[in-house]
Amino acid sequence: MSDGGVRSAQRVVETLSAYGVRYLFGVPGAKIDSVFDALRDSELEVVTQTPSGQSRLQPTPGRPKPR
Repeated sequence: MSDGGVRSAQRVVETLSAYGVRYLFGVPGAKIDSVFDALRDSELEVVTQTPSGQSRLQPTPGRPKPR
């Protein structure tokens, strides 16, 4: 993925936070994975449709989610 995609995804998350969004509903997928990756480090709560989608959003071992 290019740096532009990462920066754009981070910008999406920052904009959602700036508008006071607290919860995001969705299903992770290849075309939106960069946004879901950026959400890992945010305060936004992500609600997915399936348990497998939720497991993809868990922090990587050794990389705890900041609080």
